[in-house]
Amino acid sequence: MKAIYLCSNKTGIKKSEKKTAFIFNSLHKIYKDLTIVKTENIEDFEENIRKSVGIFDLVIVGGGDGTLKAAVNVLMEFSKEERPVLGYLPLGTINDAGKAVGINGSLRKALKILKDNSVVEVDVCKVNDEYFNFVCAAGAYSDISYITKRRAKKIIGKFAYYFVAIASLFRKKKLDVHVVADDQVVDMKTPLVLIMNSKNVGGFPVNFNYSVVDGKVEIYLTKPGLFNGLLHYAFFKMRTVKLKASHLKVSIKSNETWCLDGEKGFDGNIEINVIQKELRMIGKLK
Repeated sequence: MKAIYLCSNKTGIKKSEKKTAFIFNSLHKIYKDLTIVKTENIEDFEENIRKSVGIFDLVIVGGGDGTLKAAVNVLMEFSKEERPVLGYLPLGTINDAGKAVGINGSLRKALKILKDNSVVEVDVCKVNDEYFNFVCAAGAYSDISYITKRRAKKIIGKFAYYFVAIASLFRKKKLDVHVVADDQVVDMKTPLVLIMNSKNVGGFPVNFNYSVVDGKVEIYLTKPGLFNGLLHYAFFKMRTVKLKASHLKVSIKSNETWCLDGEKGFDGNIEINVIQKELRMIGKLK
């Protein structure tokens, strides 16, 4: 197998030279034909993925949730038959996206999964003209991942997010939303619209009955309450509306900004289509 490893320096945590050397040495042991490319910016990273199509059998990316999202968006420019298999090493702050395909935060476990070479076909979620892997959200808490300072993430890791989240607990939010999810229609006021194709968000388990191969996403709409309804997810599930759909439209009266896999997305209304088993990845499904 001909493989390329693209490592992005644009991640939330600081990587030591020792850790980088460990990754390189481990990958060389797994793949006899391996090319390693260090990228300095997102444009360089994306262009190297494009150049890999048709040359490499496997593209491995190392970084955070946003890095994986960028890789998927580039690969989706090509047909399923053209695309190389996608591998992933979790080197970000939270790494929720990788958890959906069995790649948890442990680097050693991720390398073992690559060595096992188990290729799985997973769903891809298209929102308007972009793609996301594990979460699309608007409203309370949805901006934490991209407003948290990168320097703080490099110094204290995921705790940087938690400090920003504390401020959001007391900043009241209420969205007037209209959701059409397959044949279901819901109108309600909610602090947060949460659309998931994974178990975890923000490092916490929320969506326990997820599947990345069923062609559907889960939509959560919580009623307003203490801490913007945050406690409803953990203790009062009856105050949270949960939907499941392969196609949905969400309209919000206010011009909200959407968060896509921890990155700042677009404003306004969205339409999501789940493309079932569209992307080949190295993973370990539950």
